[in-house]
Amino acid sequence: MNDRAMRREAFFSGDSPYDVMLRVNLLLHDEAATLVTRRLEALSRRRPDDHVIEILDLACGVPLTIVDAVENLPDRRFGYTGVDIHPDQVRKARELPMPGNVVDSRIINGSAWDLTHLANPARRTQSMRRTRQSEPAERHAQLKRASHGALPTTYDFVFVGMNLHHGTPEEIWLLATQLRSLLAPDGCLTNHDCYRPEGVAYVRRPATTLEDGKRASLHMVNPQVLAEAAPPSFHFEEATESRPAWRADLIDRLLEGYLSAGGDEAGAEVTASHSWARDFPLSVTEMRTVLEAAGYGVEAHRFPEEASLVAPYAAFISAWPHRLAKAGYSD
Repeated sequence: MNDRAMRREAFFSGDSPYDVMLRVNLLLHDEAATLVTRRLEALSRRRPDDHVIEILDLACGVPLTIVDAVENLPDRRFGYTGVDIHPDQVRKARELPMPGNVVDSRIINGSAWDLTHLANPARRTQSMRRTRQSEPAERHAQLKRASHGALPTTYDFVFVGMNLHHGTPEEIWLLATQLRSLLAPDGCLTNHDCYRPEGVAYVRRPATTLEDGKRASLHMVNPQVLAEAAPPSFHFEEATESRPAWRADLIDRLLEGYLSAGGDEAGAEVTASHSWARDFPLSVTEMRTVLEAAGYGVEAHRFPEEASLVAPYAAFISAWPHRLAKAGYSD
């Protein structure tokens, strides 16, 4: 799934099937917001009262999870940076009003896997729209930090929602490694995503898929860049078939939930096509292995099955640098 393919992905276009699922909480965004609130509360206890907590939201889409979470913490101030590759999702994210305690926000139209546009100053102002919330004059001097569209140099909290299931273990390792350089020394990385059941073999994502009669890349990271990073070898048991029963069950649940929410047959076809071609989730155990290899300590939260049709295939991951996890920062 290269950048060009992702920018035109129908699953996220217009009033998309993804938006319908978001509205009815099929993918458990409400439960994720509760867990994000809990992590932000713990982080807040380690910050001065006047500290602006910087959030990086990768593959943000319409960022309801983060908006709901920061609204739950009205006495804290936040900065927000959202990144998404799909222009329709970027437009909708920019139209969403931010809570009043978000004092500085920006939405970047860019890759959530190639973070050079966050780390390279020469690219920081490209494809970016920055919004400053109204604030009392007496606070302006305190809040004045980055100007002219500049980004924070570090983030206290990173959230990646419903995106890592598109990547391979090696690509996820590289992303997590890159995020270590952007994460504050005592910051927290979180992921709300689809996860494969334990005890069934991993289906590795192919290099390409057939789109409109042509071969399209599914790589989230440039293969040369990935090779140069020299990721560790992950020896997960791999399936011999690309469409095992658990994948069919997950897609059936997505379609049932989407159609029950008023989605149409065309959207259901788009959903099935997207899921078969793009979704290759790890198990929670495998994700723990990948993140530990990237230098994190990990905690996982599973959702009760009655929470949603897709709850058996969803989880929330929290990760901290190893030394912090050992010191009890996972409260």
